[in-house]
Amino acid sequence: MFERYHIKTDPAPKIIGPEAAGVNPIPKFNILRQAEICLNCGRCAKSCIYDAHRRDPADPRQMAEAEHLLCKNCFRCIQDCPSRALTKVINPDYRRLGNDYWRNDLISRIWAEAETGHIPVLGAGYRGKFGGPGFEGMWTDMSEIVRPTRDGIHGREYINTGVDLGKKVPYLSFGPDHELNIDLPPLLEIPLPMIFNPVPLPESFQSLQKIFIDAAAKIKTMAITPAPYLESQLTLPDMTAVMPRLTAQNAEKFMAALTQKDKLPKIVELEYTGKETTDFWGNLKQTYPKVIISLHIPFQPKIEQIVVKLVQRGVEMFHLYADQTGHEFKSTQPRFLKELIRSVHLALVDQSIRDEVTLMVSGGIAGAEHIPKAIICGADVIGVDMALTIGVGCRVCQICEETKCPVNLARVPADWGAQRLLNLMAAWRDQLLEILSAMGIREVRRLRGETGRAIFQEEMEKELKQG
Repeated sequence: MFERYHIKTDPAPKIIGPEAAGVNPIPKFNILRQAEICLNCGRCAKSCIYDAHRRDPADPRQMAEAEHLLCKNCFRCIQDCPSRALTKVINPDYRRLGNDYWRNDLISRIWAEAETGHIPVLGAGYRGKFGGPGFEGMWTDMSEIVRPTRDGIHGREYINTGVDLGKKVPYLSFGPDHELNIDLPPLLEIPLPMIFNPVPLPESFQSLQKIFIDAAAKIKTMAITPAPYLESQLTLPDMTAVMPRLTAQNAEKFMAALTQKDKLPKIVELEYTGKETTDFWGNLKQTYPKVIISLHIPFQPKIEQIVVKLVQRGVEMFHLYADQTGHEFKSTQPRFLKELIRSVHLALVDQSIRDEVTLMVSGGIAGAEHIPKAIICGADVIGVDMALTIGVGCRVCQICEETKCPVNLARVPADWGAQRLLNLMAAWRDQLLEILSAMGIREVRRLRGETGRAIFQEEMEKELKQG
């Protein structure tokens, strides 16, 4: 019986306790109470429907310090205070949160999505810019949003978010008795175009990898996992959700060991270092023809020629990655992810081989809207990495030492962390459904390369200047 794909969400708020690990969100605003003029009348507590104001349990005659995280910035308590004792200020810790790319607003949004699993409500009273660098300079076509049947997450009209991994044959060939006389390459379908990509953290944070694998298994996607981590485990995890990352040095021994244990994965990833990797890929593919082998290659100058040549050699899947700000490596003028994806996609289209290969991209994916935008540029599937770590509490403080981590990521409870990632992926998938719905597209595969359904700020500005 047909069953619609669904990610079960469950609230996963912060963990409270002096030694507890987990996210401790930093509120954007603080509410200051001037004790010398406060009447302790409790009017603020009656006005606030979010319980940000309460009386002090130790002394009910006094008002306790406001719960800043519960505040929704409605300003009702400030307006209703008879003595004007309340003031709202921007939290200085919030100003210091994150960096130029992983901004504080992106981090706090991911925290909220991971806690609730709901789409955040944004845009009310927005007075900022409607463009900017990177994905912010790309706008999607929402022309179908006026149709009442295009209702996205409400489910009256099913929208498929599944994608295929592997090589697709350009045509089918049949024999005289109508039998298929070609060998079909292995193909793997996952129900959403997102794969978990490991974050380069010190070894002491390896416990996060188990959380990634557990969450990936529950939502039926894949978690790319370095082979050394798998080798260090006494019991192998659910290999149906694991995409081992191998090198030419450990691949043969690792694959042989998994074969003996009857744990051979359906897909693996091989680090690409040059021509020798291509030859090694060919030998590995010959030994394991039913295993999809993806090449892990950094975005770099002339990446288009590298990918085209490898596809012509028979490579079935690529994982092309940028740095954590979405820019290419080894370049004096690094291109951003959206330009990189479009360039590789169009190079494959020019050679009439685009449908024969799967393109996975990662690096700089910092928000739900980046998923459909990357797919529009030409990606098949997206690797999510830094956002996963933020989902379980990371503040992007760059102090990646176990004893100095302000949220103790190395001790995040596995069940709690996995649930937050389920919530995050549910919120991101819902936002993908809303965009597909507003475009009138009922299958995410059809979104790939649809640049005609998007407007690029730099191209529009160029046309205006030429006009």
